[in-house]
Amino acid sequence: IMRLLAVFVSLLPVVLGLKFLSYNPVYGRSHLTFMHALHETLIDAGHEVHVITPIIDSRLKLEKTRAKVIIIPQSEAGVAFEGGFEAEMISNAWVAEGLGGTMGSMKRFMAAWQGTCNYTLQYPGLMEQLAKEKYDGAISEPICFCAYGIFEQLGIENIATTLSTASSE
Repeated sequence: IMRLLAVFVSLLPVVLGLKFLSYNPVYGRSHLTFMHALHETLIDAGHEVHVITPIIDSRLKLEKTRAKVIIIPQSEAGVAFEGGFEAEMISNAWVAEGLGGTMGSMKRFMAAWQGTCNYTLQYPGLMEQLAKEKYDGAISEPICFCAYGIFEQLGIENIATTLSTASSE
């Protein structure tokens, strides 16, 4: 009976393994590193992880992973973000003339994210492919709300929000 119990316990992670969908846009090294570690930890625990990866900044390279990665090529909005707007926004955010100057930069930043989201949602076959998978849960950072629309459309009820930055509290 002990041998049977040992076999059962050893198979438990496989039997209880869940399938997760993660939304992980390529826009910052620290975010990519954090999410990669989270994906690998879930895989180590016996879960399956699929990752939607829209490319916003093509200068960043993806780490090797055991997750199933669905790469969404860079959109025109991503090209605009990478092509100088990002550096302009970062340097001007600290010297902007009041709230109006900062808001102008933020509007352009949000336009880049919105354009990438629209491109991802319209990417040929993506939503049909994802709908076939029947995910148990989903994960995203709140920096891009596109993920939550995708999760809603797919009917994923168990959603975790994570943050790779320090707490503001």
